[in-house]
Amino acid sequence: MKQASPLRLLILAYLQSLPDSSASRYEVMTNINLLFEQIDAPYSPGAFYHEAKKLSSDRMIDFNHETISITPHGANWLREQLTSAPLPGSIVGRIYFLSAAALLRDPDARRTAFKRMEIDMINFNHNAVNSGQSMGTVESVTDIWLPQLRTAIKRTVSEFVA
Repeated sequence: MKQASPLRLLILAYLQSLPDSSASRYEVMTNINLLFEQIDAPYSPGAFYHEAKKLSSDRMIDFNHETISITPHGANWLREQLTSAPLPGSIVGRIYFLSAAALLRDPDARRTAFKRMEIDMINFNHNAVNSGQSMGTVESVTDIWLPQLRTAIKRTVSEFVA
């Protein structure tokens, strides 16, 4: 299964979190950028518009000049991505994944997505302890901040699950 782009996940997750599952393109772009301005560069209107056009051609959203809204196909695809597709490999990708999962209205799907991330973090910690491989300076630097970041992600997952 192809890895979903973070923007694709966020657009669909944001739309399905809204009471009527629709909003203006500008509202969706602005709110997604507000969520992530501290950890990633904001999405340009061009990048957002391009992804919205691809979502529309894939029949995951209805896209017109006034609003965009998620389709049942888009909602099903989003749920599948968050509950059974491979997890992102990067830390930032995992933060996007958690954010999209937090927006899910379906509590069972949200719980499943968070449980997957929690299990993955346990496996990651177990593998890191058992690997015993040294990467020199890079490892010594990441030893300082990576455990703190893992703890923060783990705490976030626990709070979302609760």
